[in-house]
Amino acid sequence: MKTREEVEKLKQMWSVDGCWDIEETEGFEGYYKELLQFRLEAEKEYEDRNKQEHLRLESLQCPMMLSNPYFNGRNCYVEKCAWWNNVYKCCCIKIMGGQK
Repeated sequence: MKTREEVEKLKQMWSVDGCWDIEETEGFEGYYKELLQFRLEAEKEYEDRNKQEHLRLESLQCPMMLSNPYFNGRNCYVEKCAWWNNVYKCCCIKIMGGQK
């Protein structure tokens, strides 16, 4: 059986790069329920933060639309926008140091 320290270290490693189902990690079978709950809670937190950021972006006026002579007060299109960066999950304007 793994020690509590090893379990916490595994959680820290997963938090940095959670690309696997932590509860299925070999050698940690005795902690299946705890690790499953940890993963589900972390995924829920990520989803909630993502939704909040999405709502925040939708509420902004798109800086690219402001330079458009036909601007009609539209807010950000978020993922549908040509300026959306899928890698960083944000507007390219934000990456370039624009709106925050």
